[in-house]
Amino acid sequence: MLTELNRSGQSILMVTHDIKAALRATRLLYIEDGKIIGELSLPPYNSNEEKSRETQVNAWLTSLEWGGADMEILTLLKVNIRRKKGSFISVILLTLIITMSVTTILSIKESASKGVNNAHEIFDTSDLLVMYSSDNLTDDLVEKIKSDDRVKRVNIADSILTEKATMGNEDDSSTMFITNYDENIRLLKSDLNGIAENTPELQKGGIYVPQGLLTVLH
Repeated sequence: MLTELNRSGQSILMVTHDIKAALRATRLLYIEDGKIIGELSLPPYNSNEEKSRETQVNAWLTSLEWGGADMEILTLLKVNIRRKKGSFISVILLTLIITMSVTTILSIKESASKGVNNAHEIFDTSDLLVMYSSDNLTDDLVEKIKSDDRVKRVNIADSILTEKATMGNEDDSSTMFITNYDENIRLLKSDLNGIAENTPELQKGGIYVPQGLLTVLH
């Protein structure tokens, strides 16, 4: 429509970063930082010659060191910075904060996952934990489990199964089991960053609880 208006004698001034739109013009001005850097005159637009016209315009823009789509983005950024500097800086800062937060979360998640896997390797954790009542755990059942080709080993630990635990004034109704102290048990460091080298021996009446339970209760 604009092309037809121009052909009828109507002058049209258009500002654009779109080469396809610029091809319709008969006179092109390249403006940067408010200054005219280059000028190109073209014959009236003919759709049959669009390819050669585009090649000519691209060659002209290249000679002016125009950077194509990347340069369009940079130009728009520069304009936004000048017109709305405060808003633009706020968006940039918000983007940086979000990026840093996501990076930190992913880093913590990856570190925690590595820590768990490392702990499993150190203590050769079993893949499956099964709780049996002492009345139902027979020697025949244990032998049957051990003889299964899919079972690498069987460890039996006497435990007390609870349905409720009270720590101070806090109650926890999660199912948990209590077992005798084992010299292979390791504690987390006070800052929770790794495993402590030494585990103090429990005194009479003492108990070690999982960090997960402490987190829930506190």
